[in-house]
Amino acid sequence: PVENVALTAARLAPAEPVAGEPTEVLCTVFNCTPRPRQEIVRLELADLTQEARVSVAPFGSADAAFNVTFTRPGPFTGKAMLAPDDLPEDNTRHLAVTVQKALQVLLVSDADAADQRSAAWFVSRALAPSPESAPGFTLVRRHSADTDRGILETADVFVLVSPARLAGEAIEILQRRVNDGARFIAF
Repeated sequence: PVENVALTAARLAPAEPVAGEPTEVLCTVFNCTPRPRQEIVRLELADLTQEARVSVAPFGSADAAFNVTFTRPGPFTGKAMLAPDDLPEDNTRHLAVTVQKALQVLLVSDADAADQRSAAWFVSRALAPSPESAPGFTLVRRHSADTDRGILETADVFVLVSPARLAGEAIEILQRRVNDGARFIAF
């Protein structure tokens, strides 16, 4: 008989993490022995090191969960490990993660932000019902007159909701940004 436990999987939820938002790393441990096991899984990812204890039934699997928040976008590598046993080759899982930056969504409308009957209010609530329920992006709402060069140059998605009147320079910047790959939706 071989005393062996193995890391059979490592996955992230969400699969494409966003900087500044919580991500769960799940590491699946398989117990190859006829007795229950208590194992410690060690995660080293980016500049983070965490350990989690997991109970695994005989010939069963269990997940060790780690909560991670990446502070910046970019590629990260790491590994999950178990303590050495009779078969050490299956005790390590390597991870490669690409963390995306949160998209900035600019909603432009001249409707009053407090008017719950306006199309802009419904569109903004559809995009982000609450600040906690808008994963992957930040919603910024502006009137046409308040769309300065800074916000137009940094937004990744433009949502234009009637009524809205953009000035000449704002239209030129928006057109260039859309031609360069920014997304544009008009209502």
